[in-house]
Amino acid sequence: MINLSILFIILFSTWLLLSGIFTASYITIGFLSCLGIVILYRFIYKDKIHGALRCILGIILYCIWLFKEIAVSSFKISLKMWQLDPEISPQTDWIPSNLKDDIAIAIFANSITLTPGTVTIGTKEGMLHVHALTEDDMQELKNSRLLSRVSRITKSGIQ
Repeated sequence: MINLSILFIILFSTWLLLSGIFTASYITIGFLSCLGIVILYRFIYKDKIHGALRCILGIILYCIWLFKEIAVSSFKISLKMWQLDPEISPQTDWIPSNLKDDIAIAIFANSITLTPGTVTIGTKEGMLHVHALTEDDMQELKNSRLLSRVSRITKSGIQ
């Protein structure tokens, strides 16, 4: 029951934070919606509530890590662009991934595109076609901490 309460608190606080409207009727609708989701979740997944909480925590930690990576990459790209003779070597390459799920591949591809200096051009059979401004960026994607983090958060969810 404690896990269901924690899930409700996470859902409801996220709903309040994202809505930004604090009228009584709106809060009541949000409360009832989140309560309905928790009850429905309990009936569907029964004893798998730990997986949901682990998944939510994993996503939150992943977003924090991704925002940090975006900030660091933005700073590095800004420094390069202000140089008189920037050391850039634009290139494209295929990045292999062990991700099987379409959602995991989409998260991986979008995370690459969100990071300044890299863009996902396309996907094919679990591989991503990526453009990077520098060779270092491409090597960092190939030795990817990003891939392992995406793999970890997508595997922590309910199967």
